[in-house]
Parts: sequence; C-alpha cells; structure tokens
Amino acid sequence: MAPTLRATTWSPLLGCVCALAALAVVRGLLDAGRPDLPGIAGAALAAAVVGGLHDRAADLLAAVPVSEVRRRARRLVLLVPAAAGAWGAYVAGEHLHSEPGWPLGQPAALLACGLAVTAWVPGRVGVSAGAAVPLCWAFTAVATPGGAVGDALFAWQSHPWPTCLVATTVGLLGVARSTRDPRRTR
Repeated sequence: MAPTLRATTWSPLLGCVCALAALAVVRGLLDAGRPDLPGIAGAALAAAVVGGLHDRAADLLAAVPVSEVRRRARRLVLLVPAAAGAWGAYVAGEHLHSEPGWPLGQPAALLACGLAVTAWVPGRVGVSAGAAVPLCWAFTAVATPGGAVGDALFAWQSHPWPTCLVATTVGLLGVARSTRDPRRTR
C-alpha cells in the first residue's frame, strides 16, 4: 500500500478539508446557519474522493498486470476513511441535527453516484465527470424548487441508502463491463 499512498492524489481531499474547516469557522463566527450547506459540504467531500482517483501514471501503468480497477480500489481504501474522518469532524463541529441516514448516508450516496459515473466513463474524463456529479447534483437540488423534479433531485438527501444501493449496483455493472471489454482497460 505504500506505493499507492504516495501515488494517490491527495490535493482534492486536502483542499476540501481546508474549505470545510474555514466554512465551520466562518459559520461559527457569524452564527449564520444555512440548511443546505451540509449537503453541499458532503457533495464536496464526495467529489474530492472521486477526484483523488486521478491516476497521473495511468499511461505508464497500462502495461502492468495490475488493472485500473484494482488501483482505484486501493486508492479508495485510503481516501474513504480519510474523508469519513473529515466528515465526522465537520458533523461534530457543526452540531448538526439528525436526518434520514445521517450522518453518513448522504455523502455516501453522492460518493456512490460519482463512483458509478467513473466506472462507466472511460479514462481520465471518467474521474473528472465522476467528481462533477456530486457537486452538480447537490447544487441543482438546492436551486430547484419542490415538486416532482425537486423530490427526485433530493433523493440523495431523503432516501440516501436506496440511492447508494442503486448507484453502487450501477457502478459494479460498469466495473464488470470494463473488466470484460479489453478495449476499456483504461
């Protein structure tokens, strides 16, 4: 795991943790609460974890017998606990209230959706698209009024574990597809 630890792109996660710490300090100083900020903070952490999957040496390692799926799984083993710790510190520092699936369900659902996109979109574009999905979903849900569309956009908040299950299933289907297709090794 030491080579994976050194090769993992930590800057997205570190930048997100610093931004969350600054947000918590500013919210504490201003005593201003916005109910949508925890969702955006969870989306930012999910996007940071997916962004950490970026493999700078993908072209070089394409000839190595260790698949991209296995390299990404090893990176997730390192990134997810770090992000969960950061999320736990944010939740504890903000004294956030209880919601369905709280405190891990919502960021887990957004992370699973980002990873599903990463599994289906090939190459470097997949990591970028997967990192964008949690942020776009959270910001769109915040900007959209209620109704049927708003309820569907808030599925990651109101029903995080079913959303996580569906996204994980879709992601695993994408991984299975990419491991069977020799053209999709990257």
